[in-house]
Amino acid sequence: KNVVEVSVVAEIVSKLYSVSRKTRKRISVGVISPYKAQVFAIQEKIGEKYNTEELFSVSVRSVDGFQGGEEDIIIISTVRSNGKGTIGFLSNQQRTNVALTRARYCLWILGNESTLTNNKSVWRQLV
Repeated sequence: KNVVEVSVVAEIVSKLYSVSRKTRKRISVGVISPYKAQVFAIQEKIGEKYNTEELFSVSVRSVDGFQGGEEDIIIISTVRSNGKGTIGFLSNQQRTNVALTRARYCLWILGNESTLTNNKSVWRQLV
């Protein structure tokens, strides 16, 4: 898991929640990670704070858990951070496609730039 990304996700979600409350606009947020340990860490950090909100919802799931789903805003936590450019599950094109196509309006990608660009995957072109 990547604790820095967990904290950044929680901060982004908190700011989006503030915007939703101020504007009285409905916002649905999805947080996607290819790793279950990261999903659990993010769920633990966010907790149940937003579960009872009418205008704001947050769903934190793995890439596989998001297949077929869609949210207004998607935050992808890529987790991997190493000098070799080893990206593990992120190299799976089908999973990458699912993660990148779940947002209706806005997509945030959190990750280590050098790790994501130091390989021959779609992430290199995207970042």
